[in-house]
Amino acid sequence: MSMVIDRLTDDVSQWKPRVLPELVFWPDRARGAIQYRIEVPSRHKFFSVGYEEYVFISLLDGKTTVAQACGRAAQTLGREALTQRQADSITHWLLQQRMIVLDGMQPASATAPDNAERDSKTGLLDRFNPFWIKLPLPHADRLIQSAAAFLKPAFSPLGVLLASSIMLIGLSSVAMQWDRFIASSTAIFSPSTWIATLITWVVLKFIHELGHAAAARRFGCETTQVGIVLVLLAPLAYVDVTTSWRLRSRWQRMAIAAAGMYVELTIAAIAAIAWGWIDSPAASYHLFNVIFAASLSTVFFNANPLMRFDGYYLLTDLLELPNLAAEGGMAVRDLTSQLFFGRRSGRDRHYGWRRGVVIGYGIASIVWRILICIMLAIAAAFMFRGAGVVLVGFALLAWVIRPTARLFQSLNRRALQDPAACVRAAVVGGSLAVLAGTGIFYMPISTAIVAPAIVDQGEDVVVRSAADGFVVAIEVDDGKTVQAGDVLIRIRNEELQQQLVELQTEIGQSEIRKRRATEEQDVAASQIEQETRRALDDRMRQLQTQIDGLTVRAHRDGTIVARQLADRLQQYVSEGTELLTIAEPSDRRVMASIAQQDIRQVAMQIGKPVEIKSAASNLATGRLAHIHPLATTKLQHPALAGVHNGPLPVRADQDSGSTKNGYRLLSPRFAAIIEIDPAQIDDLPVGQTVRVRIGRRSLTLYQRIQVWFQHLLDTHRTAASEKA
Repeated sequence: MSMVIDRLTDDVSQWKPRVLPELVFWPDRARGAIQYRIEVPSRHKFFSVGYEEYVFISLLDGKTTVAQACGRAAQTLGREALTQRQADSITHWLLQQRMIVLDGMQPASATAPDNAERDSKTGLLDRFNPFWIKLPLPHADRLIQSAAAFLKPAFSPLGVLLASSIMLIGLSSVAMQWDRFIASSTAIFSPSTWIATLITWVVLKFIHELGHAAAARRFGCETTQVGIVLVLLAPLAYVDVTTSWRLRSRWQRMAIAAAGMYVELTIAAIAAIAWGWIDSPAASYHLFNVIFAASLSTVFFNANPLMRFDGYYLLTDLLELPNLAAEGGMAVRDLTSQLFFGRRSGRDRHYGWRRGVVIGYGIASIVWRILICIMLAIAAAFMFRGAGVVLVGFALLAWVIRPTARLFQSLNRRALQDPAACVRAAVVGGSLAVLAGTGIFYMPISTAIVAPAIVDQGEDVVVRSAADGFVVAIEVDDGKTVQAGDVLIRIRNEELQQQLVELQTEIGQSEIRKRRATEEQDVAASQIEQETRRALDDRMRQLQTQIDGLTVRAHRDGTIVARQLADRLQQYVSEGTELLTIAEPSDRRVMASIAQQDIRQVAMQIGKPVEIKSAASNLATGRLAHIHPLATTKLQHPALAGVHNGPLPVRADQDSGSTKNGYRLLSPRFAAIIEIDPAQIDDLPVGQTVRVRIGRRSLTLYQRIQVWFQHLLDTHRTAASEKA
């Protein structure tokens, strides 16, 4: 017989629950009070309850009702016993955690802990999560033993001291090259680097889990399960060290929880030290991958207490709240029941700041799970295309449609027993829906428009060769101040000198022929020679201009900017070759790249001031001077490319001759020119990547999501078409 249980309508006080015989109880002390730990050996689960809850639970023998057990507990504990409402709530919790059974329900046996009961209540969708697939590995003890032996020195006092010193040195290395570190971070988010980043992350997470196993073995705990979990089919290792809950010392449990992050942060510190010393771009990129995956991503995921990873267990032990996630969820359900139905179905086990922590954690974890589900669904849709759509449909059915159907079934049963409460729920729910809809669809949010940019010197100050030839003399050095007309470079071209001699000879011969025709009064021949002379004079002027160009002179006052200028000596240069730059700080400008969805708001800011922020957080001001009217995929500067640690994703240009950089943007963008405040020009060196804040945009939350999703879709389609 199958039972349908509704915590809102069922009379829990008349239930006759029975505690599973496999449960193991033992006393412990936390915050100066006695608590009892509960172990479910068949499922490797551990829970913690107070002494009052333990006395009540011990009376649940399958023959005694919840109300009778609550009364008997009151005879033993007096005023400290649970109230009837608290007893009902703890009974619901025990049933949810599958630690009790009722008539008509089958207990979860040790041999089939997750099948018999689930199959009687739920279907395939409740037992299979396509986004999170766990695959236990049999006979992994040998691997764990080898890892424990290898990592054993790292957990000794000397090893911890050495690792801490390495972390400080690595942190100092990054701090001393912070600008370079920030500039390198943009390459991580370029689609062209995702495969290498994923491989690095998978390897480090495997080492991370071995760290947990080694620490557990050091404190005498068993590793009950080792395996692989597939997150969107990406393999990650996992180990089950829940037996650490048998340890009496919470500091030992916290050491086991932090062991994986400790190992990864040590690896990140070693990589940071090497990254600070190595100049090779390829090696620096891979080392930065290790730093990012072993430090920042570890802190974001593993240290995040909202996920049931290391940070969660550290927090629960630190606050001595072992069942924080479960109690947080129950607290949110109680508050929801009170808000919608005017009745609380839960109990208050915590008071003061601990109650606030439990409620706050419950709300934050629900919001976080929703965001994670949305992100996984979007990632699946883009990564697996058609199969991803199927996965998203699976997720909607399992995470939205089925829970919503159960909610309506529960409300329907509640409406038959308490119509007034359902009316209240409808009014409250409708009001909240109106408020949420107004906030999402009609309330604009104003934020700044930020665009990537590069500090540029300007094209009009470049000095180029006016003729072909060999460089025979260089009269200036990099950084030298020159004035207009100063000689910079001398070029020799013997062919031009020979052409000059030949042309002078032709002019002399033409002059002789003209004189003879005049003496002979041959008007026609004289006119022909006059035309010939004019043509020769034009050729002479052109040739003389080329010869004059062999002596390269400064066309303006300024400072020479030319790295490795001395290497030009005795080199052959073609006409139009860039030789050097004559720069003045006043010529500097900022070239910004504007996204298409921002161009309307940015165009309204022409002539208005903008903020310029460098990687070192230095602020400068400028004025938006001009926006190119057409969007283009042309890359403005190589430093903006993601492959060069820039902020913009690019692709290789199939026609590399059409762009000097060899790359094009994945999606068209608008080019904008920003004039820098003269008083702050020296703070922005040429070639530095910056971000400019140009005006503000006011969009509703729905519009922002729509723009973001459309941009993500366009980028994905562009990359896919270019790949095809």
